[in-house]
Amino acid sequence: MISFTNLSTTSFDKRFFKRVAEFVLEKENQKEIELSIIIVDKKKIRELNKEYRKEDKSTNVLSFSYEKGKRFVFPLKNLVKLGEVVICPEYIKQDSKKKGIEFKEEFVRIFIHGILHILGYNHKTGKDFEKMNDLQEQYLCFFFN
Repeated sequence: MISFTNLSTTSFDKRFFKRVAEFVLEKENQKEIELSIIIVDKKKIRELNKEYRKEDKSTNVLSFSYEKGKRFVFPLKNLVKLGEVVICPEYIKQDSKKKGIEFKEEFVRIFIHGILHILGYNHKTGKDFEKMNDLQEQYLCFFFN
């Protein structure tokens, strides 16, 4: 099950993002995960980032997994049954302008990035970053050629 909650003023195509999430989960053989997508403003994502990652700044995406009712920022691969992707479109808009990238494409890229974190991917080392980035771009290419 994939659910959406939009707490921001940015509108987005829920059906499209559901297709993206289903595609990534299917490719990763993780069809049983319940996924919640929450769209928030800069203030809210900053609060969450400070509370859960101890970083007092806004960010584009935060990913959480739940095990026995507890929220975790860094999940263990193949153990997650419930995940939450919190996205800040305001931050993504600024970032996409700086990069010269279309907003929707960058939004989907960051969304895929958040899902991959829930599935246990990270970018703590250069090799991990390369693997996660390659997957992210491969999945993104399916929707943006």
